[in-house]
Amino acid sequence: MLGLLALAPLAARAQPRKLYRIGVLETTSLRLNPENFDRFRQGLQERGYVEGPTLVMLYRSAEGEAERFQGLAQDLVRQKVDLIV
Repeated sequence: MLGLLALAPLAARAQPRKLYRIGVLETTSLRLNPENFDRFRQGLQERGYVEGPTLVMLYRSAEGEAERFQGLAQDLVRQKVDLIV
């Protein structure tokens, strides 16, 4: 019994972590917004969320056309993201 308890932390670490999907809905393209997006990424990394192993980000831009937001948000919902920013 004690042996199993000793192995429990190893088993917990061996379990796959959830892959989170974050939808980013912006007014400008990623090309015009790299600094803000990089800061966002850095903040996530500081909290243990790294693109690839634990995180996928889906960036959608309305390209300055507010009327596109609804369709872009619907697309992110269809993609089953965990969070829309």
